Amino acid sequence: DIEYDVYEWNGEVYLLSKMKSGRGGALAGVPSLHVLPPQATCNKSACAVPGRQPDALPADEECLAVTEIGTEDVIYLFCREDGRNRPRLESSIRLPDKRTKPVWKDDFVFTVSGNGSLRVFDATDRRRPVLTGQLELPGILYDCEWLEPHFLLVAAGKEGMHVVSVEDRSRPQLVASLDLPEHLQKISLVQDVLVLGQRVYLTHSRNGVSQVDVTDPLQPRFLQTVDTPGHAKRLVAYNDLLFASIYQEGIFLIDISNKERLVPVGVLEAPVNVYDLAVCQGRLALCGGYAGIAQLGMPRKLDVRVERDSFVRVLLPDGLVPGDYRLYLYNDNENLQVETAFHIPADPGRQVAQNE
Repeated sequence: DIEYDVYEWNGEVYLLSKMKSGRGGALAGVPSLHVLPPQATCNKSACAVPGRQPDALPADEECLAVTEIGTEDVIYLFCREDGRNRPRLESSIRLPDKRTKPVWKDDFVFTVSGNGSLRVFDATDRRRPVLTGQLELPGILYDCEWLEPHFLLVAAGKEGMHVVSVEDRSRPQLVASLDLPEHLQKISLVQDVLVLGQRVYLTHSRNGVSQVDVTDPLQPRFLQTVDTPGHAKRLVAYNDLLFASIYQEGIFLIDISNKERLVPVGVLEAPVNVYDLAVCQGRLALCGGYAGIAQLGMPRKLDVRVERDSFVRVLLPDGLVPGDYRLYLYNDNENLQVETAFHIPADPGRQVAQNE
């Protein structure tokens, strides 16, 4: 059997895979990293990759740090191979903790672990990363993301979100914390952090998704929360849409085009339980653990024109593949779904769909 994870890396989706051994189902050896081409599907035995593309790393990011699948106690550093622009495993960092999350930035690897440890590794020598700094933080640490110019935002479970300055790589400092609203403090776990400019989005497991203002990183400000079905864990964004993985329920969509107000769109069902997800090139790559990998076309925002009571006109974009399509209609106050809004035949050309 094979277990998978997905990463978005500067315009490509990369598939991290690792074989399970026969004894006790433990993961064996080191993982492999490949570009996940469009239309590829994976299950617990293998990947079906039609017309496999070469494994090319984007030129503007030299390395990608990924965590061990399953135990999450090893960090693997993949970098471009000189002259070939392909991913090559340069080194691994074994940690004493489980459930770690790494971030690569400017020749350094930053990691947070479930036991509250934040570590900084100098990876100038790709083959021999060296521990240069460490900081103990309150809470169970789930995730971290980079915030310019020199901050890490750390998801810390019931402790909310920490802001850590790593301007001095040898002495990381806790400079601020975002406490959860009182009604969330005892029941909410901050598990994922997504940075989009001066807005940060957090998942709170069964308590949905929240938005935070980090215009001043030393004074993060809680803005609002949107409830989601299931347990919200991982976040990605594309074209002013926020996608939250909610396990068995699939993916929950939120419109973030208005920076002052989150607008719920609805649930997008998925063929696998969604544990993780990545987005690029107009597609969503979904990780279902042992259930494998699935890919979905990217939902598109359309211009909806109300012609008269109970009628709307929708101008469809070019390039839609044949099939049945669902329409999500929403505004600041309500949302609804039209399950079979329109059908694209095998040779549709450009159409106008009118629905009552």
